[in-house]
Amino acid sequence: MEFDFSANGALSKAIEFVRSRNYSELNALCEAAVQSDCYRAKSLALKGSMQFIKGDIRSAYETLILANQLDPNDSNVLIKLALVELERNNFLKMNEYMERAQDADPRNPALYYHRGEIFALGGNLELSVKDLETAIDLDPDFVLAYIHKARALLGLERYSDAEKLMNQAKEKFGDRVDVLNTVGEVLVLKKEFDAAENVFNSILKKHPKSPEVYLNKAMLSMSRNNDVKAAEKHLRRAIEIEPAYEAAHLQLANLLLSNGNVKDSMDHFEHAVKYARTLQELVSVHSLKCASLAQLKIAEKFPGLADKMK
Repeated sequence: MEFDFSANGALSKAIEFVRSRNYSELNALCEAAVQSDCYRAKSLALKGSMQFIKGDIRSAYETLILANQLDPNDSNVLIKLALVELERNNFLKMNEYMERAQDADPRNPALYYHRGEIFALGGNLELSVKDLETAIDLDPDFVLAYIHKARALLGLERYSDAEKLMNQAKEKFGDRVDVLNTVGEVLVLKKEFDAAENVFNSILKKHPKSPEVYLNKAMLSMSRNNDVKAAEKHLRRAIEIEPAYEAAHLQLANLLLSNGNVKDSMDHFEHAVKYARTLQELVSVHSLKCASLAQLKIAEKFPGLADKMK
């Protein structure tokens, strides 16, 4: 591919492709932008981010190290290196990069957002809420910080706080699918099932191809009246829209396994493994697969014990 614009223009266009998830064009644009010494550090940082999103952790590490060598004080590169080290289970190095990122720019909202995510993964939800709140304070338009803070609040069973936060996000960001979908999640966990269904259905009227909404509709079906058939229908619809939707494959695998459909369940577990983008996701999928199979065997061999475990 040839470009008739500057490296800076290529870099700006690449950012647009990140937002639209046009990764094939993004790769070509990154390569074009990298050719310019003037923008090489930022272009390498963007290329490393793309490789990380694709799950190519080794290439992402190598690219981001080059970017860091060119600009050691770029806090966003240091944050991305911390996330790479998290995927490599190198937690000491991860903390080192996070500390360097904070020293380089203590007012970078991305620092607190990603650190909040890391705290949530480790089960430190109070610390996660605190960091995500800081991210919002530093950047009131950081929509993902609202969503992840709400989910951390849900994990702490602070349902009213999560609902208040997402109502604020709804007023601020309008009818974004990810915001409204999280509003629905809050309502499901508050057991306001009819209200949750209205939210999900309203999203699908405007955005019918939203696989994450169908995933939540499956959760709603199970939470409201344990409607396995409806849940399976919603999960299959999510996968039809997005065949590489790992979370939907995983939930469908567990649902099928619980109903004794072992063969189809294993097929969806394998799809979840296939589409896992990172080591952390891969470990999670295998762990859930093993745990689910273990529970099935216990239920078959010791039905009385299985009843007590419910």
